Amino acid sequence: MRTALHTLACAAAVLVGAAPPGNAQIGVGAGVIYLSPTGVDFRGTDAGPGLDGQLRFSAGSHLSFGLGAQWSRHDAPSLTSHFTVLAIFAEPRFAIPVSPSAVQPYVAARVGYARERIVAGGTTYHADGRFFGAGGGLLFRVGRAAHIDLSLLFGPVHFGDFNSAGGSLTGSRRDGSAFLIRGGVVVGRAT
Repeated sequence: MRTALHTLACAAAVLVGAAPPGNAQIGVGAGVIYLSPTGVDFRGTDAGPGLDGQLRFSAGSHLSFGLGAQWSRHDAPSLTSHFTVLAIFAEPRFAIPVSPSAVQPYVAARVGYARERIVAGGTTYHADGRFFGAGGGLLFRVGRAAHIDLSLLFGPVHFGDFNSAGGSLTGSRRDGSAFLIRGGVVVGRAT
């Protein structure tokens, strides 16, 4: 998966570089995230930092679609361990029409698949899940084809039972919500 994402990022960078400045139909974004799972099932799980990256495709003057991946790390003091979450997602955005300026507000939705991974007592466990949410953000133009991208997203998260080589941990399913804060850079088409 890492090789595929690297190949897509390189191809997008070439396409963005080949388009005339300000006319790119594809954008490449990368950022840092802070992900906070909430709810009774996530009690004892700390919020954690992470990274994300995405390719953005223009679908008109105000609408764009992003495909990306995110990774975050969370401490779990109750388990004297930590776990990681790797996710792939789709993120449509609608740029709110405003007078031309260096700041562009937008609304967004994010839906995806995630996998939790934890090592406890020498055993590796994983759980598959899904998430979706809504939010918004601001794009700050810092160049002809470069933006600072700040956003907030919130929505439900659902994970199935943890599995290991030894089988499934019945009753370990977790449901709750997640709050995501993101700051990053987009080169090329941002909305």
